[in-house]
Amino acid sequence: MKALDPLKYESEIMSNLDKLQALDFKRVEYYRDLRSRFIVEAAIDAMDRAILQASASAESAALSLRLSGRGLTKLYHPELLTLVTSADLSSNQLRDVRQFGLLQSVRDLDLSNNGLTSCQGLRHLPRLERLVLSNNQLSSPESLIDLQTCPRLKQLHLVKNPIIAQDAAMEGLREMLSGVEIVTQ
Repeated sequence: MKALDPLKYESEIMSNLDKLQALDFKRVEYYRDLRSRFIVEAAIDAMDRAILQASASAESAALSLRLSGRGLTKLYHPELLTLVTSADLSSNQLRDVRQFGLLQSVRDLDLSNNGLTSCQGLRHLPRLERLVLSNNQLSSPESLIDLQTCPRLKQLHLVKNPIIAQDAAMEGLREMLSGVEIVTQ
């Protein structure tokens, strides 16, 4: 179905993946990852169509990736997302952001409500200005150390993370990320 027409069969593909998860307990994580891959590839196809339309009309549009609440377990094909300027990946099941370093054009990144314990991988994002990490499991300044390599970071949202209850940890974080507005409520 994906090879024939992924847009036409999208709901049927998703339904079948949900059924497989319910029936095959040994491979639930595999089907979740496969579902994530399909969702990301469909979003990339949609962005490609938007780029073609924009270039045909001589417009230059900012590229946004909006995949909030889609049950993503992984961001597939980040190498194809280097031109994305805004990404909303909130309310998913992402646990690892190591591949996010390829998002070289991203300015605004929302990773809230994912259960992240570390920002390892959010290194050297030269255009990142705003990062939303609210409602995750970040508990120490060390879990956010990679953010030091983001030269334009201006605002970091940490609402509902364990780190904000620790005065010493927050003080260390403010020293580590001097010049960055840290939003905690």
